[in-house]
Amino acid sequence: LMKEDMNSFRISGKEELFRKNLLSLRKLYEHNSILRAQITLFNKFKLKNENLIHADFEQLELKYKNLKTKEINLEKKIEKLNRKIIKSTQKKLHYDEKSLYLEKLLNDKMELLKESNNKIKSKKILLNDLKKKKDESIKRNNEMEINTITKNVYEEFDEKKQYVKKLKIMLEDVKKKYESLSKEDIKE
Repeated sequence: LMKEDMNSFRISGKEELFRKNLLSLRKLYEHNSILRAQITLFNKFKLKNENLIHADFEQLELKYKNLKTKEINLEKKIEKLNRKIIKSTQKKLHYDEKSLYLEKLLNDKMELLKESNNKIKSKKILLNDLKKKKDESIKRNNEMEINTITKNVYEEFDEKKQYVKKLKIMLEDVKKKYESLSKEDIKE
């Protein structure tokens, strides 16, 4: 692609500078499309609530594959647009205007890159916060289950204890009756 671009422009004297600019532009476009795909993925994660965190990872993999195919399609479209832009600027602009235009475009892409990096950082922070919330909710849920089980065990223990007391009282009554009957039998 670089050779095609260099052959199509054929600018004498400043080929190295122009090659560097084109190379950095291409890298920026490729990186930018990848970053856009990552940002859309992070936005989808942001919109999901805590219940969807426990979602099936197979669905996420399918969505990721779909995003990859969309990314490839977008890269192809960007390449086509780049070719059209290069052809139209080649026809309309002189060399000085071309270099100014490319420099401005490079600066704009650098700013976009910085913005997208900042967005990615914020998305990572948000993702870490969601992971922490998930861990906290799981921990709270486990504690509640343990407390409920413990409470149920104590209640059951108290019921059994009361039942044993009743049985002891009944046993005492039976012993007394037995003793009284045995005394009567002895008297007779």
